[in-house]
Amino acid sequence: MLGSAVDWNGSGRAVFAALAAFAVNPLLYAGVGLLMWDTRGCARDERLFFGVRSTRPGRRALVTVALSLVAGLWLTGCLAVAGIVVERWEVGVVSGLTLVLGMLRLRWFAPVHAIAMLVAVSFAARAWHPVQGPAELRFLWSILATFHAAGWLAVAAAVCLTEALLLTLQGWLRPRAVFVRSRRGRPLGAFAMQLAVVAPVAVWIPGGWWPFGQGVHPFGWPWFGGAHGLSWAGMPLLLGWSGVFTSVPVRTAALWTALADLAAALAAAAGAGAVLFGRPLAGVVAAGAVLAVRAVARLLIQRLEAQHEPRFAPTDKGVRVLATLPGSWAETLGLRPGEVITHVNQTPVHTAYDVHFALSQHPAYAKLQVLDHRGELRLAGRAVYDGERVKLGLLLAPADATAPAYDPVPYGLLETCRLRLHVAKPGWSSPAETSALPADPGG
Repeated sequence: MLGSAVDWNGSGRAVFAALAAFAVNPLLYAGVGLLMWDTRGCARDERLFFGVRSTRPGRRALVTVALSLVAGLWLTGCLAVAGIVVERWEVGVVSGLTLVLGMLRLRWFAPVHAIAMLVAVSFAARAWHPVQGPAELRFLWSILATFHAAGWLAVAAAVCLTEALLLTLQGWLRPRAVFVRSRRGRPLGAFAMQLAVVAPVAVWIPGGWWPFGQGVHPFGWPWFGGAHGLSWAGMPLLLGWSGVFTSVPVRTAALWTALADLAAALAAAAGAGAVLFGRPLAGVVAAGAVLAVRAVARLLIQRLEAQHEPRFAPTDKGVRVLATLPGSWAETLGLRPGEVITHVNQTPVHTAYDVHFALSQHPAYAKLQVLDHRGELRLAGRAVYDGERVKLGLLLAPADATAPAYDPVPYGLLETCRLRLHVAKPGWSSPAETSALPADPGG
C-alpha cells in the first residue's frame, strides 16, 4: 500500500500550496480582525466600568492562537483519517459564501451555514437541469451539481463536534465582567464570553501528488469523493460561541450549546452517510436539521435569559459583588459573585466609593459583613498590608443608574464584536473611585 519512494519535492510543493491557499483566504483576515477588535474594545471599556483592566489582551491572544492551532490540527486529523476529499473550487466557494453570510449576520460566519446552503443548492442542481438561459449560468449550475455534499456534511459534523469539545473545555477562559443595560435601561452586572477561534484546516483534494504512490489513501479509502492522487488545500474555519449573560450562568449556556452542537454533529454525520449511499434528499434534511438544532439552542438560551431575574442587579442592602480578580486581595477573602457587602469595618456601604472610604479609615485591618446567596450574614476579614488596599481587585455591579453599559446583543458566534457602549448622560465620566481603589477619597 505504501508502494513507491517518497516524493519529497512533490510533498513540499503540496504543503506550500496549502499554506498559500490559507494565507490568501480573506476569511482568515476577517476572523482575526474581528477577534482583535473584540479584545481591544474589551480592554478599553473595562477601565470605564471598574477603573481597572481585568483582561490581559496579550494573554488572551496567546490562548486564542493556541486553541486555534489545536482545533485546526484536530480537524485536519479527523478529516484526513476519515478520508474526506473535496475539490479545490469547493473550498473557495464555501469560504466565499461564509464571508458573504458573515457580512449579513456575524453569527453566520460559522461554516455550517454555508455548507448547509450549498448542500441544498447541489441537490436542486442535480434534480433540475435548465435547458434555457445563458450558457455561463447553465455551466455554473452543472458545476454546483457536482458539489461533494457527503464530504462537506462530514466537515460540518467535525466542526460541530470540535465546537462541542471547545465548550466543554471553556473553563480555560475566564468570562469577562461587564455592564449591560436591562430592558428598562438600568445598568446591570453581566458576564461576556467570547470563545471563537480561526482554525487552520487542511483537507484532501484531487491533485496528483501523494508521496506513497498514486490513487492510494494511507488507510485504504477515501470514503467521500474518491480521487487518484491527492494533495492538500488549506482553509480557515471560524468556530466557537459568544454572548452576554445577565441571568443564565455562563457554564449553563455553554452546556446547552455543547449539547446542541453534539446533536448537530450527529445529524450532519447521518446525512453524510445517507448521501454516500445514494439518498441525497436525506442530506438536505440533515443540513436543515443542523441549522434548526443550533437555532433552537440559541432561542432557548435567550428565553431563559428573559424569564429569569438578573443575578447582578443593584440592591439597597449594600454593594453586589460581580467578580474578583485572580490572586487579588478580594479573592483571598472568599468573596463570590452575587454576594452583597453590607458593611466594611462597621460602616454601611452602598457604592464603590463607600468601600474605599471605609477601608481608608482603618488601613491596617478590614472586616466585611457579607450576605451570601441564601441571604445569610457572614463575616470576612483579614489584615491589610502596605500597598494591598490599592489592589483590592473587587469588581462590583453598577450601583449608579447613569453608569455606562453595553446595549444588549443577540447570542451567537462573534456577536460580542457588536457590543456598543451606552452612556446615560452626556458628559458622564468614569468615577474617580472604583473598586480598584486607586487613591485617597479626597484626592
